[in-house]
Amino acid sequence: LVEIRAAAGGDEASVFAKDLLGMYEKYCQAKGWRFAAHDVRRTEFGGVASAMAEVTGEGCYAALRFESGVHRVQRVPTNDVRIHTSTASVVVLPGVDQIEFTLDENDVRIDTFRASGAGGQHVNTT
Repeated sequence: LVEIRAAAGGDEASVFAKDLLGMYEKYCQAKGWRFAAHDVRRTEFGGVASAMAEVTGEGCYAALRFESGVHRVQRVPTNDVRIHTSTASVVVLPGVDQIEFTLDENDVRIDTFRASGAGGQHVNTT
């Protein structure tokens, strides 16, 4: 599972996130993996605010796991002369098989606590 979100940089960040999504899709096609985009939220500027993609294939997680993190790009937009810095976050999670899980109610204990005393800023003085 690959999640891409536009971060700092406004509309330029959403364009960068769209470019990242396209780049990962082409990379997966070149490797012979299946790439299925889900929950793609597009912006009015033509970018992508956030997207989820399911990647399946032999060795896909091993190849993509180090892509997790914040990616940064510096470029000059078509309507400006200054360099803009934009970021996008990428999260890569491994796929897991469904498992059968049963939680016994006798194994669960719920404790409720309440604070006593003056409270407020007083809690930071002791």
